[in-house]
Amino acid sequence: MNYSDHVVIPLDSVNKIDLKDSPHILITGKTGFGKTSLMKWLILSFMSQKYENGGNVYIIDNKRSQLYAWRRILSNGNKSVVASADKAAKLLRLMTENMNHRYFDNVPDLNDGYSIYHFRPVLIVIDELTSLLAEKPKISDEINDHLTQLIMKGREAQIYLLVGLQRPESKAIDTNIRAQFNTRIFLGPSSSDELKMIFPMVTNRNRPIYPAGRGEGLIFLENQGWQLPRPCKAPDIRKIDIPRAITTIQSQPDYCDFLTEPYWQD
Repeated sequence: MNYSDHVVIPLDSVNKIDLKDSPHILITGKTGFGKTSLMKWLILSFMSQKYENGGNVYIIDNKRSQLYAWRRILSNGNKSVVASADKAAKLLRLMTENMNHRYFDNVPDLNDGYSIYHFRPVLIVIDELTSLLAEKPKISDEINDHLTQLIMKGREAQIYLLVGLQRPESKAIDTNIRAQFNTRIFLGPSSSDELKMIFPMVTNRNRPIYPAGRGEGLIFLENQGWQLPRPCKAPDIRKIDIPRAITTIQSQPDYCDFLTEPYWQD
């Protein structure tokens, strides 16, 4: 099967996320409006592309909540799913080193860059970044340093971030880092200040009107010519048997001839 470095995830009947064009996803919103459910959908959709161009998933869930339970389901889950700040820092350090190896060990094509190498896509998921950074302030700077490198340099290396938090305040995520998330989603009701933090182009005059029930909110995709965020609705995943879906996905063979990477560390 032909390789493509575009990883496209459907969100609803109108919106889809192309991680190549709008890399890295930031999801915010109040508790109870479907943030974690949407993250589960995005992870499953990313994994299911194993049929075409699927990749590996690494999860950091500092609250040891729903996503941490995937440790028992994901292959290599004892390494790919972590909770503590120490283990999160180690995981992010390894992913940064893996990314740098992809650049240092391969020479880009003059026209197609690094897409000629067929890197296996990687999705790094962090649920409640605020909680993670607060657990051990001494290593929060290290975590932020790795996040900055992965966000700024991850796109061509096919390494993407999916981060969830309740409020995108500067104490939770640096303003410069926040601006590098090319896909930004807010779920549920919001104040003007909350919207401006994640969608700087929104003012009191142009603030979009949108349904604000569970799973409903706004999405903004960079590099798509959008001027303002648009309404979106997260899929309802309550009827999905997640363990069974993951088992099915992981049982499928690779359909792409991904690059062999002896330097890769998990």
